[in-house]
Amino acid sequence: MLRDERKIAELSQGWGEALASWAVPDELLAKSPTSPYRLNPDKFKPDQSRRSSGTVRELERLATDQKRAPRSLIDVGSAAGGISLLVAASFEKIVAVDQSKEMLDAFEENATALGFAERIRTVNSAWPTTLSLTADIVLNANVLYNVPNPAPFVAALIDAATQSVVIEVTRNHPLSNVNALYEHFHHIKRPTTPTANDVIELVKAFGYSPKIESWIRTTSGPSHTSQERLNEYQSRACIEENRREELREYLNGHELPPMEVVMISFDK
Repeated sequence: MLRDERKIAELSQGWGEALASWAVPDELLAKSPTSPYRLNPDKFKPDQSRRSSGTVRELERLATDQKRAPRSLIDVGSAAGGISLLVAASFEKIVAVDQSKEMLDAFEENATALGFAERIRTVNSAWPTTLSLTADIVLNANVLYNVPNPAPFVAALIDAATQSVVIEVTRNHPLSNVNALYEHFHHIKRPTTPTANDVIELVKAFGYSPKIESWIRTTSGPSHTSQERLNEYQSRACIEENRREELREYLNGHELPPMEVVMISFDK
């Protein structure tokens, strides 16, 4: 397949326009006790329950490919190492890139706890970075819904990889599973685009035929009405503190949908 510059531009523009419609109204942000955009590093630490995910299995498959024998990995938007540190034993070097110093500090702590401190390097930077970074495999997981112009972002992923690129995104926007809460508590109907299908089409427009795998992300730990989950849903849906009990009652009678996750992998 040939690279289709026109299609790349159209898809990137459409993605940005659709993504802008997800902005939370300022009046809701002002009332919310915590920001829906705040990311807790503890949510992104290595979790053994993710070992069965399509992304981890794909990275392990690539890492054991004897014909290419990849030895290095760049994790773009690494957060606290929730995916790359699960496969760290298969790589001699992992470079974690994230614009959050808090996340990178957690990445280093988790790598040390797992015995991989000597294998990792952290880079506090946005992507694309001004540094010249290359690796056999480039991973980017759960970041693209924060990228309003994905074309140069994906192009930089491709340029940095010498062998393969692995991308993970949720099928729909990460806030989509609380759409019902926005409609119930704020009478706001949330958007339905962009989706993982747009990322797949963008990769194809770059001239690649990606391998696709999807699965339902399972949740472990506290029930959906526990204090921890209530805090999470209250934050993500910008629900005022004085409506917390109403939120609990709503969740007792309504099951929020699980998130579908999509892995997109392709070779250079």
